[in-house]
Amino acid sequence: MKTAAFLPLWDRENGICRSESVMFDGEGRAKLLFPASKILKLCNPTLGKVYSEGRDFTHTPGSGELRLCPGSAIPFLTEAMIHPDPATAKLYPHPEADAIADSVHGRPVIFSNGDFFARTQVECDYQTAGTVEFPRTPRRAPGELPHVTAKLEKKEPVRLLLLGDSISEGYNATGYLKVPPFMPPYIDLFAAGLADRFGGPVTAVNRAVNGTGCRHALEKRERWIEEEADLLVIAYGMNDFGGMEPAEYASVIKEIMELRLGRFPETEFILVGSMPRNLKWGSLPEGRAEAFVQALRGLGSERAAVADVCAFWTRVLAGKDYYSMTGNGVNHPNDYGHRLYAEVLLGLFA
Repeated sequence: MKTAAFLPLWDRENGICRSESVMFDGEGRAKLLFPASKILKLCNPTLGKVYSEGRDFTHTPGSGELRLCPGSAIPFLTEAMIHPDPATAKLYPHPEADAIADSVHGRPVIFSNGDFFARTQVECDYQTAGTVEFPRTPRRAPGELPHVTAKLEKKEPVRLLLLGDSISEGYNATGYLKVPPFMPPYIDLFAAGLADRFGGPVTAVNRAVNGTGCRHALEKRERWIEEEADLLVIAYGMNDFGGMEPAEYASVIKEIMELRLGRFPETEFILVGSMPRNLKWGSLPEGRAEAFVQALRGLGSERAAVADVCAFWTRVLAGKDYYSMTGNGVNHPNDYGHRLYAEVLLGLFA
């Protein structure tokens, strides 16, 4: 079973990918991020299943593609499942929703706030083939976050406080869903990773709320304003893309920061640029997430670092499929996605 200890996405020194999430399609294919010389393990930890090469799947050494064998026990996702029949689909906000109506194709698109994707995706450990350039996370500028960095280096206790939406609350991490392998949400992975890297105690307080945008932090300031913390992580965006322009979003984030500094002047900040949504869902123009991150950059300073999850997610997604990385089908990360978030946050302290 996985624990809160941070599991890096890649062993860069040895060229090994760990627990990379993949989804087989209706044609029986799944795409790895990198070409693989050898598949070390393919499993579904939620189902407790380990799959066998030659019986359940095949792989050609040097290829980045897996294929299902006839009669394989591995789950897969067909196009008909992605766009269920409107006559039988249970549309969000139905409590047992299996689809959401707002699709760019005019048909419902698959949606699940439960463990459907955890039960349908599989995790792959593999040895990469040849020379691989693993994506690099964004780094903070020299001198940013000096107070928190000094405390970490002295192994003094560091306290994190998180504000955000359902992604940050932990949605669709298996730990949040209380199903195997019980992977914690990204903020807990981040705290565990800092503690492991620097050797001192790091705790995280999560005040994120499902369904909220950045204005919620101002409207419900009593939920967090008196909470002592060295580092305030502000992670909104997904629920703001359709309701405000990037400049207005940045203005609200700035107001949250100023409100915090008025109460705790030593606070430092990480401003998180959200992952993008599934482009099959919604009517917003492409590039919305990127525009919001760009607006956040105007707030960057010595005491405020920008964690560009959007850019890193997009870089990884270029080699994969959205359904390999989503936890709900439209706008939540799965375990792999929460690890990706944590990787970006930890990269600021590399």
